[in-house]
Amino acid sequence: MIMMNQDITSIRLVTNPDTFSIENAKRAFMSASLYGINVDLAIINKIMPTGSSDQYYAEWADFQRVKIEEAKANFYPLPVKEVKLYGTELRGIEMLRENGQLMFEKQDPAEVLFRGNVFHFAKENSLLRMTVKVPFTEKDDFDVERHSDKHTKKVKTRVGYLVNTVPLPAATTGMKLAKAKLQGDELTVLFEKIV
Repeated sequence: MIMMNQDITSIRLVTNPDTFSIENAKRAFMSASLYGINVDLAIINKIMPTGSSDQYYAEWADFQRVKIEEAKANFYPLPVKEVKLYGTELRGIEMLRENGQLMFEKQDPAEVLFRGNVFHFAKENSLLRMTVKVPFTEKDDFDVERHSDKHTKKVKTRVGYLVNTVPLPAATTGMKLAKAKLQGDELTVLFEKIV
């Protein structure tokens, strides 16, 4: 699930502490990054309390704690907020207010909590380096091409391909795509002058 922040260039991811939900949130995070949309917060929802005397619920809560820690590592450097599992569905102003106070404490929930550069361009001698954040990807997941004044990234995911076309700055006129390399969660694309 994606929530829009007051700043429409920033979104928030909401997930449950299970593999399926977290993978979907990671896919949404990758998509937002590819399309230049800032993600400022990940919210993990419906967390069971620990310490149950019932073995089934205790094991399920322990499983969720593992998934929460994995999610925190996967969504780094985003801040992550945790929301407990309520006995009923969240309904009404009072429950929403209580939940908001538990989640944000004294923070303003409308504040953008993280802002990162999705795209970065830097000039190096006769090269132009474009760097883009692409979390949760592997080097073999990419097909990178240049078409005139556009740069296209095709990224393989578990459920198909995401295609993103980015308009290139005028500085790339007379340049060709020379190389693309994935380092960590950043894809670096080098453009060089055509000789």
